[in-house]
Amino acid sequence: MPCLKKRDLLNASVFDRRQCIAYGRLYAEAGNLSDAIDFFAKAKAEDEIKALLPKIIEEGDAFLFQKIYNLLGTSPPKEEWERLGEAALRLGKLEFAARAFENSGNKERLKEINEKRLL
Repeated sequence: MPCLKKRDLLNASVFDRRQCIAYGRLYAEAGNLSDAIDFFAKAKAEDEIKALLPKIIEEGDAFLFQKIYNLLGTSPPKEEWERLGEAALRLGKLEFAARAFENSGNKERLKEINEKRLL
C-alpha cells in the first residue's frame, strides 16, 4: 500500500473496523509488524495486537514490544522482558537487549551487555 494511502486510512476519523483489521493482518503476514500494530490499534483490535507479541519477542524488538503494552495500557511482565532480552542478545541487538534487561531488573545481563558495548 502506498505510504500516503496508509497515512490517510490511519488518520481518517470515519473508517471500517474490519478493513483496518484486514490491513493489519496483511501487514503482519508480510512481516511489517509496526504497520500491523497501527492498523490493529486503529480498529481497537486488542486480540490481534496481543497475537503479535510472540513474534515481536522472537525478533527481540523492544520498541514494538513497549508500543504494544502502551496500547494495552499495562506493563509487560518481567518474564517477557527477559525472553525479549535473550532473543535480542542472540540476534546482536544490544540496545534492545539492554533495554529489556534493564526493565526486567536483570543487572547481571545488563552488565554483560555493557561490557560488550565497550569492545
